[in-house]
Amino acid sequence: MPLSPDLAAAFDARFGETAGASDNGLAAGAQAALATLVGRRVCRRFRREPVEEGLLRLVLATGLSAPSKSDLQQVDIVWVRDPAIRAEITQGCGDWVVDPETGPAEILVVCGNGARLRALYEDAFPNDHFDALFNATGDAAILLANIVAAATLAGLGSCPISVMRNRAAAVSEALGLPDRVFPFAGLALGWPLEPQAPISARLGPAGALHIDRFDAARQAAAVAAYDARRAARQTGSDGRPFVWSEAKRRQYSTPQRTDFGAFLRAKGFSME
Repeated sequence: MPLSPDLAAAFDARFGETAGASDNGLAAGAQAALATLVGRRVCRRFRREPVEEGLLRLVLATGLSAPSKSDLQQVDIVWVRDPAIRAEITQGCGDWVVDPETGPAEILVVCGNGARLRALYEDAFPNDHFDALFNATGDAAILLANIVAAATLAGLGSCPISVMRNRAAAVSEALGLPDRVFPFAGLALGWPLEPQAPISARLGPAGALHIDRFDAARQAAAVAAYDARRAARQTGSDGRPFVWSEAKRRQYSTPQRTDFGAFLRAKGFSME
């Protein structure tokens, strides 16, 4: 059966098509929830209204219900309430983060935690190699996505702040993170200020879904089509049509966070 009008509209805004999806008999409530998630918008302008603590704890508890690799639970969340600590960790994160009028009500930091598992071993940890870091990073990424989804369903706006890793050592010190615990990303959270940003176009199943084997040629064609779709609906800061592949090539044409590996090694992680 066809998707509900709201879900179909969200799919069209996100992917330029319904991506072959159908409701498969889903209840109206389930379709409404999916429409909310597919239609999620990045939020960088917030109302001057606090998030009630009970609601925030509910959102975070929902986030912590995310899958965890082998039940290792290698994640933590730091809820930054002290203005001085917040000012320290948000340096260089963008004017929108620190704006006194439209900045987020709450700043969270999602952390990967390799210390909790390591503490179970009095002697040498037999898996002290890169996979330990990779597992903690994966858990942190899943947790961040789950918090964003929970916040979206609760009507809150959010925006991850990966640029916080540009000052990983300073952020770690300000938050008192011990060895083998590292900041994965910040997260701005609050009630969105209308009007919200448009739904960001994404590379959908046509380019990111593969059946049985990776299809590089199909992906290349999908990226070209995606570039055209973005350019038709979005302009860049220079006023020209926004071409995703060109913009990302420019964005990463200079080295970034070249000291991050050294920071993680200093935190006790192996890269081998």
